[in-house]
Amino acid sequence: MAKLEQQTDTQDVRHDYEHLAGLANLRYVSDDEPGFTRRRWGRGFTYRDATGKTVKDKALRQRFDALVIPPMWSEVWICQDEKGHLQSTGRDDKARKQYLYHPEWDRVRDQAKFDAMIGFAEALPNLRAQVERDLEATLLSRANVLAAVVKLLETTLIRIGNSRYAKMNKSYGLSTLRSKHVSETDNGLAFDFVGKSAKEHHIELQDERLIDIVQACSELPGYQVFKYLDDNGDKQIVDSSDINDYLRTHTCGHDCESKRYSGNLYSAKDFRTWMASVLAASHLYDELQTVIYTMSCKPPKVK
Repeated sequence: MAKLEQQTDTQDVRHDYEHLAGLANLRYVSDDEPGFTRRRWGRGFTYRDATGKTVKDKALRQRFDALVIPPMWSEVWICQDEKGHLQSTGRDDKARKQYLYHPEWDRVRDQAKFDAMIGFAEALPNLRAQVERDLEATLLSRANVLAAVVKLLETTLIRIGNSRYAKMNKSYGLSTLRSKHVSETDNGLAFDFVGKSAKEHHIELQDERLIDIVQACSELPGYQVFKYLDDNGDKQIVDSSDINDYLRTHTCGHDCESKRYSGNLYSAKDFRTWMASVLAASHLYDELQTVIYTMSCKPPKVK
């Protein structure tokens, strides 16, 4: 079972996820539904149904064991339906909500995610053109700052980040970078910060347009790097929803087959998926060229 830290559940995305679940012969469920719970009992665990009765059925307990729910999880919920796309949720030792999905859900969702890259590739030229226009827009306007963030997102593949992880784990992403993470270099600026899984990042910035925007943002009050001025001249902090809104606004005009996955509701994560696909394709091409060259250099067989 795969673990994910967040689950998006807007109305549009829910509709598409219900469709995906159907493709896998599963039912799209929520942990708001009644389910089984797990409690510590001696050196092991006991399970109870939605009415609070202890589960004694051997087949059910075998199913629970097969989920391999981490023993450190608390507030464990287990789906009543073995065909539910979501099989279990719980809280890890840092109180973060975690998810265990049905293997078939992982399969169809991963396939759909990569299928969506076709539409993402079609949308990229227009998105890039819009970013270039907005980089020339009024300095510190919403469009101007978000364009800079999206440009950085594509060229650096920094994770988008969220305020919760910044607060709890001291791990940062593009939307949660702080002034202390920015420093001047001989050639421009640099970002130095700790990201997901305690990975240290050092990213140098040499694009003069991006440098100007980052420096202008830094001059506004507040410790977060990316801020903009709204139509009233009030300062607003950029968060992940702003970035995803910009992406969706400038990529949803493409009518492609992959719309069936998420209605073209592309997000910052798609840049990472896209680059992973590009790197994989590039690697396969290089390997293929090596094989072709090696075969062409072999001497003919002597009979």
